[in-house]
Amino acid sequence: LRAAIDAAADGLLVIGRVAGGLDCLAGLSIAAVQLTLCESQVSGEFHISEGRHVLQERFVDRFIPNDFCPTGKRVTIVTGPNASGKSIFMKQIALNAYLNQVIGCMAAGEGSAAPLVEKLFTRIRVCESAAKESSAFNEELQQIKTALESIDDSTSLFVVDEFGKGTQAEDGIALLVGLIEYLVA
Repeated sequence: LRAAIDAAADGLLVIGRVAGGLDCLAGLSIAAVQLTLCESQVSGEFHISEGRHVLQERFVDRFIPNDFCPTGKRVTIVTGPNASGKSIFMKQIALNAYLNQVIGCMAAGEGSAAPLVEKLFTRIRVCESAAKESSAFNEELQQIKTALESIDDSTSLFVVDEFGKGTQAEDGIALLVGLIEYLVA
């Protein structure tokens, strides 16, 4: 039996890869129907109409869809009061870019268009722990540094949420302004 399996190993591996690919495509197709995803177009700019965060909407009673249309700007700043959905909105943009371009899935919304994104960076949250040898602020700085060293101006998406949280207000604003100036330079 072992000799027969060894002799057929290459063919079995091909069958396994094809079956895995078909299973993945079938799963994505089922998810697209169940989650009412839309086909996204590749274009020069981001545009999401009635966008949703497919994970977040599973855990809340009501999710309010929203639009994202930065109109050619290199940097978009999202502001608003606490608990207004800014973090979810930014994660939704990154998640839709990932789903559409990294794994070829559809986007969560009524309509979606996005440029090719070759690199996706997020600075969303740092978990604080007494077991870590560096502070949460130092972890944030390292994440920003890594992204800035790797970013490609034309094909990167960089999502930053609450950078400098835990610093004095003036220091946090100065760090954010410095980051924005660097990105638009």
